[in-house]
Amino acid sequence: MRERERLPDRRKREAIRFEHGGFEFVAGVGRYPDGRLGEIFIAANAKSGTAIEAWARDSAILASIAIQHGTPLDTVRHALSRDEGNNAASPLGELLDMLAETEATADAEEYDPARDPVFGSAAPQPVIDRLKSTWATAPAADRDAFLEMLRSEAKP
Repeated sequence: MRERERLPDRRKREAIRFEHGGFEFVAGVGRYPDGRLGEIFIAANAKSGTAIEAWARDSAILASIAIQHGTPLDTVRHALSRDEGNNAASPLGELLDMLAETEATADAEEYDPARDPVFGSAAPQPVIDRLKSTWATAPAADRDAFLEMLRSEAKP
């Protein structure tokens, strides 16, 4: 097991309000200086000491420990329960889905095929369109493999 990577005492933190299963939650998300997710806290807008409040809080603590020991966020996310419609079955799953969607959107906006070392500014428009649409929807782990495939197709 990898050694725990502790967060600095002062760190960027954001608050996220969301609903799941008819309950309201507030999540605190702490990040490492490079922007990676480092900790999660979830509080239920429920009476203190209730099962839902403890369940949300404890699941977030366990996810934080896993992430700090190097477990990829997608691994934690995909290990959680889902319903028949593939929707998150828990508040933690709901929050991680929201974070993954936000990060995928940010990654899609950051990727510029014109700056790619293989494609450069000469990338054909169909390749650029395919890259941008796939980049926005592909899991992070699949993006590198997808880029390599496109790069090999683009080579003369």
